[in-house]
Amino acid sequence: MGVLAKDVLNHYKLYASGRENEIEKMEIQYKDYAEWQLQQLAKPDATHKDYWGSVFFEELPRINLPSGKKRPLLKTHNGASIETYLSKPLTEKLKQFSNDNKGSLFITLLGILDVLIYSYTNINDIVIGAPGAGRNHSALENQIGFYVNTLALRNKIDAQHSFKEFYE
Repeated sequence: MGVLAKDVLNHYKLYASGRENEIEKMEIQYKDYAEWQLQQLAKPDATHKDYWGSVFFEELPRINLPSGKKRPLLKTHNGASIETYLSKPLTEKLKQFSNDNKGSLFITLLGILDVLIYSYTNINDIVIGAPGAGRNHSALENQIGFYVNTLALRNKIDAQHSFKEFYE
């Protein structure tokens, strides 16, 4: 949205001042990025494919969180989102825990979510999808496009371990 807002404002300023719009030529376009991704998938080096194949070789667990509703017979994509905020003191404690254990706040929150899901479901094999920015080339920074990759994070919880052991 920031890229779009910047472009609209720049074009409006040029229009309002009576100057001609000069559209900057892009080094690479989204179609170039898509082609690059396809080339990466077609490479004969199967190291990454073998690794991820081994991580997700076993059947993926189906997690049924407790609720007042049953899973529908036909899959729908109906849903909702809930937002919440953590207090500043709690956030600082989480950051401190992350730093003390040579991790990141993201990994700490992911671990907490894994343990929470385990506590509700008693399923110890949990897969969570995390979006990641795919703009790994400076020429993509000022472009509008869906440059997002989803990384599947699979964690197995051993109930005998403390949270710190699981975190490590």
